[in-house]
Amino acid sequence: VVKIRVEDALIRHLAELLEETGLTEIELGSGRDRIRVVRGAMLGDTNTALAPAAVSRG
Repeated sequence: VVKIRVEDALIRHLAELLEETGLTEIELGSGRDRIRVVRGAMLGDTNTALAPAAVSRG
């Protein structure tokens, strides 16, 4: 596994660019080094109202 050194400021800057531009992904590279920052999908309210149970008559 090859590790590259990345400055925290660079990652923060790329994350800010994602927010400002509405992009979901930024990738850049130089030579063999690459960095990719991806914003995950934002989850909305997952509560779902259930339909009432059917009533059996008779």
